[in-house]
Amino acid sequence: MVSVKVKIALAVLVLSGIVVSQHCFAAAKKKAVKEQPKAASVKVEVKAEPSVAKSKILVVFYSRTGNTKKVAEEIAAELKCDIEEILDTKDRSGMSGYMASGKEAMKKQVAVIKEIKNNPANYDLVILGTPVWAGKMSSPVRTYVIQNKEKLKNVAFFCTMGGGGNKKAFADMEEAIGKKPAATMTILEREVKKNEYKAKVEGFVKELSVK
Repeated sequence: MVSVKVKIALAVLVLSGIVVSQHCFAAAKKKAVKEQPKAASVKVEVKAEPSVAKSKILVVFYSRTGNTKKVAEEIAAELKCDIEEILDTKDRSGMSGYMASGKEAMKKQVAVIKEIKNNPANYDLVILGTPVWAGKMSSPVRTYVIQNKEKLKNVAFFCTMGGGGNKKAFADMEEAIGKKPAATMTILEREVKKNEYKAKVEGFVKELSVK
């Protein structure tokens, strides 16, 4: 028979073993948690939205003496955009050409122009330039407008003149196209000759808010 003292001693040993085992298990678990590799941080790159592209712009003009052409080229250079010259098939040089052109404009007659190179439907804004003839747009510009007005999404106007009539010319253009211009600009003949029109062009471009 096993004595009572021996039984008690055995029970104490068993209990001690259980406590030690639990303590070792807890320590091992804690160590395992500490040694567990950290999850790699993931860098998320947020791409910036692309900036809104500038409007596609076309400068279209007719010039009998070269004044309107100079202004048109300056506008196109400022905007870094396409440019189209309306080419007339009629000789308008000299005083006789000047008088005939004025009569055509007064009667709102059209001219025969050469085929254009740029389709205005491909542009967000078309800037139309004309010399003022008898308070009206020039007949070559009128022809262009009649042929292409359905393709013009947005417009702006500029004109060159020796005297007056710019407001009437702009009203004539607006009526023919059926759209209000985003901006207008008038350059006098003397300003072109003295090369004093560039500040006006810069203001015109700023008004369009597309520079």
